[in-house]
Parts: sequence; C-alpha cells; structure tokens
Amino acid sequence: VYKLLPWYKAIEQVNAGLIDGIIGIGDHDEYNILVTRHPLEYSYLHCYTRNDTKWIYNGINSLSGKKIGSILDYVHDSEINRYILMNYLGNQNLFIIENGVRAMMDNLSNLIDEIIDVYIEDYYVMNYHINKDNLEKKIRDAGRVNKEKISIHIGISKLNPMANKYIKYINDGIISLKATGEYAALKRKYNLN
Repeated sequence: VYKLLPWYKAIEQVNAGLIDGIIGIGDHDEYNILVTRHPLEYSYLHCYTRNDTKWIYNGINSLSGKKIGSILDYVHDSEINRYILMNYLGNQNLFIIENGVRAMMDNLSNLIDEIIDVYIEDYYVMNYHINKDNLEKKIRDAGRVNKEKISIHIGISKLNPMANKYIKYINDGIISLKATGEYAALKRKYNLN
C-alpha cells in the first residue's frame, strides 16, 4: 500500500519501523534505512520564480535577500542546505518552510501570490506540476542549482526483518526493467527524459 505522507513524517516513521519503506530518498546515511544499490532516478534541483521577474540563479550568493520557499526536512544539495542553515536563524523572515501533504502546492501558491521569491525543487517534479496545473504563464525555471546529479533511491527500514530481501527484489526489478526497455518507456511516459 502506497501512502502519501509529509516528508518529515515518512522519514520519522521509516526510521522507527512503523512503515516498511520510502520512495525518493537521496541522502540516507543518517537514517535507519537500507537503500537500493541502483537509483530509481536522479534529481536535478532548480530554482523557480515568477514569470514577471528577471532574476536568475547564478550561484549561492544570488539567493541573498530573496525570500525562499522550502519543505521541512527536504535535503537539497549541500550548498543550499548550508545556506538555509546558516541564514535561517538570523533571518527567519526570508524563509517559508512548509510541511504536510500539501507542502509543495503551498509553496507554489506562495510563489504565485508573491509571498516567496524563489522555490527550490526537483526539475522533473516541477515540470510535471507546471504542465499539469497550466502554470507556464506564472512560473519559470530560473536556473539549475546542483552541478552534480543526486541519486534517488527506494529505502526500506532496517527494522523490517525482510529489508535485505526486499532491497534485493527491488534491485533485481530495476535491472530487469532497464534491460527490457520498460524503464525507458516509463521515463518517457512521465516526462523524465
């Protein structure tokens, strides 16, 4: 059964063994989670802003003075995480941290309503929502944040006695889907090319 949870709650529950697994985890070293050897996909973080602005992301310093939207416990790349950590306590008014099942949609609304200036999100996730919700005339990509791709995995709680077996099945499934071409077809279907 797939259950949509706020990210922080999903991490909390998989760490405690209350749920079996989590989809979409990147940095996992600090968690009580086994992850697939083969990533499901890679994440490319981009900054998004409104179409009525000319702002472009041009390195971490270009965020200075911008009101940034984020999601509680999201792991961006290390430079963005450090920027948020170093600036949040001194300038909380420059950050809107959403949580809950609607955290992303709340950030999109905050961006459109000019409550925030910049929202940092995965390229594929944002493109999906921009297209699905017809937001092309309101929101634009202002530049890629991370220079290196971030691998995204499926993780299984180490407290689950079947964790190693599940990870093996998932790894074997990913390899099989890639070998048969089904993985590429799924990527095309969901615009992940």
